[in-house]
Amino acid sequence: MEKTTEKKQAEEYEQYQKKKKQLEHAILLKKQKAEKMIKPPSKRMGTSETRLWKVNKGVQQKAVHQTIDAIKTRIDKLEKIEKPQELPVVKMNLPSESPLTNKTVIQAKEISAVIDGRTLWKDASFTIRTGTKTAIIGENGAGKTTLLKRFLQNHLEGIQISAGVKWGYFSQQIDILDPAKSILDNVQATAVQSAEMVRTVLARLLFTGNDVYKPVEVLSGGEQVKVAFAKIFLSDMNVLVMDEPTNFLDMESIHALEQLLSHYEGTVIFVSHDRRFIQNLADHILEIKNSKITSYTGSIEAYQAKQQSSSQPNEEELLLIETKLTEILSRLSIEPSAELEKEFTTILQRRKELNQQKKGAK
Repeated sequence: MEKTTEKKQAEEYEQYQKKKKQLEHAILLKKQKAEKMIKPPSKRMGTSETRLWKVNKGVQQKAVHQTIDAIKTRIDKLEKIEKPQELPVVKMNLPSESPLTNKTVIQAKEISAVIDGRTLWKDASFTIRTGTKTAIIGENGAGKTTLLKRFLQNHLEGIQISAGVKWGYFSQQIDILDPAKSILDNVQATAVQSAEMVRTVLARLLFTGNDVYKPVEVLSGGEQVKVAFAKIFLSDMNVLVMDEPTNFLDMESIHALEQLLSHYEGTVIFVSHDRRFIQNLADHILEIKNSKITSYTGSIEAYQAKQQSSSQPNEEELLLIETKLTEILSRLSIEPSAELEKEFTTILQRRKELNQQKKGAK
């Protein structure tokens, strides 16, 4: 699993500190050993014994101090890793006139979708809770964007939206920006957050210092996408909906977006094919597959591990069935009976069911 830059830096810093402390502890032990060499082991030693002890002591102390110097050199040669900067959590104040106090944002009950005669999903039921970060996953054409748009329509049969929901919909559209105006002016035009919060969010998205005064028209496509995101993120919304938010963004920008959203305490619903983005952000999964919507509370790794473990018994049962069928066929060739024929038919039917389940899981 690929690690985020922040996690990698934290691990490298921890390893550096651990190694440095080990070496410093080794120096302390060597110094304690050197100090013990100062006093002779016995007051009753003769002159020759004392002279010999002093000679040996000097040699031993010199060796200890050389070891200490060598350890210090090793510490100096360690690649110094700076402690990663800990950014403060972005705590946004939602407008007082639109609080979202319900525990559930969306309640779907037995919903279906058919487009051009093709069933996207049928009789699907699930819940999206307030404060979760829900990833909608599935193959191309499964109906992920269709599901997002159904949420936004609010009053569709079978979909209950919590009172007070204000959608913030991000779909890579930059036509919400005025090209002639600056980054800051574009975002502030619809922002309901403080000026300080606006600058904080823009900084998290890598627009720092005087960059915020650049006109949007001189920005790259990816930079314009980030400005559009900031404009929606800081507007009068309390549920953020995103369709493929990482498209057109470079790795550094994706990481910046990921970190901003991971610290955001509001509700996020998003479609993405970016596995790393999903695994670092989502705590709830909706998978559209085989005309079904499966809901799972937890990470994408935990969900996929559960799917794999649940399919494993089928493989084992299939192997047992094949063995059993071979045995029954052998017996039928020797002593056929109605009872064996019935057992053979039953096992064949079970094999068919398992193969259908296996095919549907692919």
